This record gives sequence, C-alpha cells and structure tokens, in this order.
Amino acid sequence: MKILTWNINRTNNLYKWQLDELYNEKFDVICLQEVSESNLRLLENVFINYNIYIASEKINANSRILHNLFIITMVTKDIESNFSKFTINTKQPLQYKIIKRSIYIECGYVDLKYRNVDFRIFNSHLQCVTSPTERLNQLKSIFAQFNSNSKNIICGDLNTFSTPIISILIGWLFGYNHKDYLINEQKLLLNELRDINLSNPIIKGHSSILRLGQLDYIILQNDIKIINSSILKKQSFGSDHFPVQVFFDI
Repeated sequence: MKILTWNINRTNNLYKWQLDELYNEKFDVICLQEVSESNLRLLENVFINYNIYIASEKINANSRILHNLFIITMVTKDIESNFSKFTINTKQPLQYKIIKRSIYIECGYVDLKYRNVDFRIFNSHLQCVTSPTERLNQLKSIFAQFNSNSKNIICGDLNTFSTPIISILIGWLFGYNHKDYLINEQKLLLNELRDINLSNPIIKGHSSILRLGQLDYIILQNDIKIINSSILKKQSFGSDHFPVQVFFDI
C-alpha cells in the first residue's frame, strides 16, 4: 500500500499540473490538511478515481470565520472504504481567548480492507497555537479511537515543533506551563509511540521549509513491513510543508 500525507497550506493555490503529477503516482490513500475550498474543487476534478472524504478545520475570531478549511482523505475506488470523523478537543491560550479566537478541528479516519487485512487510517492536523502537553492530549484522543481488530495508522501534521530553545520564544504566547518549556516534542512523541507499539518510519529529516524537524508523519504499527519511506523535498508545490510518503507490505 502506498500512502501520502501533505499539509497543502491554506494560502497555497494549487494548479492542475501539480495535482496531475500527484495523481500519476497512484497512491492508495492520500491525506491532506489545510485544504481551501478552491483547492477542494480542484481535487474533485482531478482525482476522479478516488473517494474523497471531508473533515473540517475552522479558525474563528469574534464570532467570524477567519479560515474555513478541510482535512481531506482520498482513497482509490479500487479499495472499498468507509469514513468516520470525530472532534478534537482544542484549548486556546489566554491571549487568544481575549480576542475570542477559537479553533474547531475534526479528525477523519477510513476503515478499509487491503489484501484481506483490515486497516483504520487516521488523517489529523493537531493544533498549532497551543502547548505540547495539549497536543499530546489531542494525539491520545486519536489513540482512543483505535480499532483493536485493525492495523491502525496515523497520518497528518502533528505540529511537533517545540524544543526548549523554541519554547523561550513562543511559550508565553502559546500558553505553555513550566513543564512545557523543557519538552523536546519530537522525542516525546517517539517515546509515546514506543509505549504502544507504534513507530515512525522516517528516521530523520525536516518536513517543513522552516527546518523545524519532522512535523508531518505516517505512523504505523510495528508489525507492518516498510518497503520505502521518505520526505519528498523536491515537491512542496508552494506549501511550507513537504509531502511524506510510505510504501509498505503486509
């Protein structure tokens, strides 16, 4: 199975030739985050041989929608799939509560059968403007939706950018508590995954042009055989994130 995840970036206007190139790679599952309405229409026109499933992510301020975005999961029609979604609990720092800023995020997942094996594949975009402790709680809410009878896979932008150095710059604004300032979020994530027999097949690398380490993931159970995994650094197509792909067998 070939899976790709990519944060398109809400300000990025994609072109048909870019999506044609992605389409021609023949991924079985494609997980996209920060998809605008115009990019969604383009996806529907290009990926005609895929079932396209939609979850929401909205940013509001003073009761007005600032950004109305989508988390899109696409599954080739060659594979029968069923879609579900649930709401991720979010927590705003005090400074953002003052201006009545809020964020609404859904996590979508597909249940499918591939080579007679059941899979549950999640597509998520964890909150950026919050603390690493809060993001970890959001990730654990995804763990709670695991299906014990399926192979569980988590895709998406998990925003694991926090380190003690970065915390000095943004912690006061993002609502960090004193323990958050000491956290290396990417190491914390790997420890959490290890405890529940999950792994990140990308050994090292930056998935963002800001070079903040790996923010985007395809996380798999340890008993899944990885054939190839990579960050596609030549194909950002105008986004501040690079696509991540994994090819595996069972």
